[in-house]
Amino acid sequence: MCLDEIERSRPFLTGLIDDRYRWLPPAGRMAAAEEAGFDGSVAGKSVSELEIDYGVLSAASQDQHCLFYLRDLLPYDDMPPEVAAQYSDVHVAGPEAADAERKLS
Repeated sequence: MCLDEIERSRPFLTGLIDDRYRWLPPAGRMAAAEEAGFDGSVAGKSVSELEIDYGVLSAASQDQHCLFYLRDLLPYDDMPPEVAAQYSDVHVAGPEAADAERKLS
């Protein structure tokens, strides 16, 4: 559905980027990405990453019609850890945090 909306909106795309890498769909739910012509494996990629790839990076002419907004960092160090984890993958306890931070960068 997301890729269909991007196609319907072409040539325009607006992206809102925050401190979360977002949802990684299970392997069985990736048929749409494969049908859309993604090269290589889409496993381990968030829906947001796939949307950006499909909507902008895979079509050179698209970059002229796209806007991305990046949210300013919140004061995570001033928040209780459980609250910071709700807004930032970097503040989630566990080994996934480093991977999410790398992917966001």
